[in-house]
Amino acid sequence: GSLQLEQPVSFTREQILQQAGRLVEVRGTEFLIVVDQRPIDTVIVGKFDALQSLLNQHAGAIPPTVAAVLQQHLTLARTLYQAGDTVAAIGQMTAFSQFVVAHSGAEIPDVWRAHDASVVNIAGLLRAGADTLKFSLDRKASR
Repeated sequence: GSLQLEQPVSFTREQILQQAGRLVEVRGTEFLIVVDQRPIDTVIVGKFDALQSLLNQHAGAIPPTVAAVLQQHLTLARTLYQAGDTVAAIGQMTAFSQFVVAHSGAEIPDVWRAHDASVVNIAGLLRAGADTLKFSLDRKASR
């Protein structure tokens, strides 16, 4: 979810650090490291849903046989995750990403143009969705 504020709020550096995590300074620039407090399973289910939605949205621009293979990887990954086999689910998401890379270009559009919403990098969106899901599955597997 996003944080919605009615009016500007200001916090001291110490208040931010106490609530959010830690601050790292690199050559005069500060970066705030934030800890995500949501349950990991909630995050993973949301990412599965988002990737499924993305695949549904762009399936018409992908040959049916290619879309079917992607759907098989995604469905199997979700089934394995739901069965508690997170490592195998990670393997399916890796296969999903590799399949996208192997079929990018002629079969899965992978171009974009700045300021032109009519050209969508579908391969990039699918890889990004798969990679963020895989990241969360990795987090769960390492606990």
